[in-house]
Amino acid sequence: IYRTAESREGVLPLSCAQSHLTLIMHGRVDNWEHLRNTLLDNHCQLRNRSDAELVLESYKLWGESCFDRIDGDFSIAIWDAKNAQLICARDRSSKKPFYYHHNGTHFSFASEMQSLLTLPWVTQEFNEGFIAERLTDDQYTLKETCWKHIFRLMQAHYMVIDRNGLKHRRYWFPENLPRLRYKRQSEYVEHYKEVFSDVVRRMSRTDKPLSFEVSGGLDSTSIFACAAKYHSLGRLPAPEIKGYTLNFCDDGAANELEYVDTASHHLNRSIDKIDPAYSSLEDYQAFANKHKTFPVGPNGFMHASIYDSLRRNNSSVLMSGVGGDEWLTGTSNVYADFINDADLYGFIDYLIHDLKTVGLPKTILRVARYGLIPLLPSPLRIVARNILAPNQYIRNTPASKRMQNTLEAQRLKADQEMPSDVRRQKKMATLFNANIRFANETMEHFAATKGTELRCPFDNRSIIELSFSVTAGRKNRSVLNRDLHRDAMIGILPEAVRSRQSKANFSITYDRHVSGLIKSQDWQNNLVQRRWADRREIEQLVLRLQTDANYTDRYVIWTLFTCGALNLSE
Repeated sequence: IYRTAESREGVLPLSCAQSHLTLIMHGRVDNWEHLRNTLLDNHCQLRNRSDAELVLESYKLWGESCFDRIDGDFSIAIWDAKNAQLICARDRSSKKPFYYHHNGTHFSFASEMQSLLTLPWVTQEFNEGFIAERLTDDQYTLKETCWKHIFRLMQAHYMVIDRNGLKHRRYWFPENLPRLRYKRQSEYVEHYKEVFSDVVRRMSRTDKPLSFEVSGGLDSTSIFACAAKYHSLGRLPAPEIKGYTLNFCDDGAANELEYVDTASHHLNRSIDKIDPAYSSLEDYQAFANKHKTFPVGPNGFMHASIYDSLRRNNSSVLMSGVGGDEWLTGTSNVYADFINDADLYGFIDYLIHDLKTVGLPKTILRVARYGLIPLLPSPLRIVARNILAPNQYIRNTPASKRMQNTLEAQRLKADQEMPSDVRRQKKMATLFNANIRFANETMEHFAATKGTELRCPFDNRSIIELSFSVTAGRKNRSVLNRDLHRDAMIGILPEAVRSRQSKANFSITYDRHVSGLIKSQDWQNNLVQRRWADRREIEQLVLRLQTDANYTDRYVIWTLFTCGALNLSE
């Protein structure tokens, strides 16, 4: 919990007897400078420099509206004894976990589900709607968990619990932000560079060595390069920085060392090469048994060796490039974005760009497909979707028919909750994407079990709000994609990394387990007995893995195994 010098000054739980308030908090405040100055300007008396004190004073000053003023990764609970109510809040990107159980007479909450399952009034009963989503790797729910009576506090939400029950409220609405409008692309680049640099600096605060995962990709290397620049100027709030990368020298698809070495030479910073971690199926099962949740995948467990290196080097914070895929890229509906926002400059600029690069006929098709069709009324868009992609929701999965029907109910419920406005729909679908949130939450949880806090600048409020405010065509103007970010990194990154288009493939981490998964019968039998999966479909999947050399989707059988592992943990 204590990752900064300031945090050690606020012993938790933190109380204020005069206001009858008591606070506990997991996380940190990344706009601590601005928030502290604002509180002092409002004549607040700060007893120490801790982030917890900033949050408590913010609540005293602004009440429930304070959460929108706090930028960072956090889970917070404030007991207001005077009004006999509990106020709980979670950060905008669901980085810090918050699980709870409420049965009308008891309200219980924790950072891990297994803690709640120890309580006598919380029954261990699986939530088959959530299990159906995991079986097919097609998730929709953000509030539910694998346990029927345990829920998540959703990202960007707070809730109030009192004698009248429980109420949820969303405190952050990035979809309502005005568009950022400049005439020249260079102005967008300078604006983005300023925001990105400030986010990296603010999120680097720690009193121990600050570590970075530098894969050699555009996102993680950009963060390391920006931090290295600030560190050399003496403006980074960390005593020292260190880069780490996974050494896949024996696998061509996963090997990124060429780009890592190029970045290391360009920045004049050493980057330690760490062999990836591998484990047995029994270890994954043990993780599920202990934590009562799905184990992290092999492409997540491989980072365990980096976490171990951090611990040996007295570091507990790792900066990650997670989030770049979601917020640096735009949507394919760039013309619809321009039309929806009445951005004439952007529309004409992009139109000229397309005319020069793909010609008049293809440009006309692109305007129709990516500009006019997305703006059709919702019923017509659904018809077009079913015509153009009738099998979009049909997955090749051994999930039983019963579980597939359960999944369909979950999907239809989620479809009804999505906004119809195309500008909001694409971005909000990214922000509240259940697959992304679950994957990130799983990785965060695994890192925490190894004593490491992951920090992801691209998932910061400022980056997300900028992504909402900038038209997609301003972010993507060529086949390279992420042009806004790439332009901002000119002179900061080596050109080989800045213009890189390739992505590493870590399927090797799954390949190592295929034979063991095929031989193991426990998880297969449990799925069939639960009626979660069909025996014949599992056998066909196994046969295909054994006989079809071109079948490379190892993730399907791994997902089935994790559901079976969770079942065995009951």
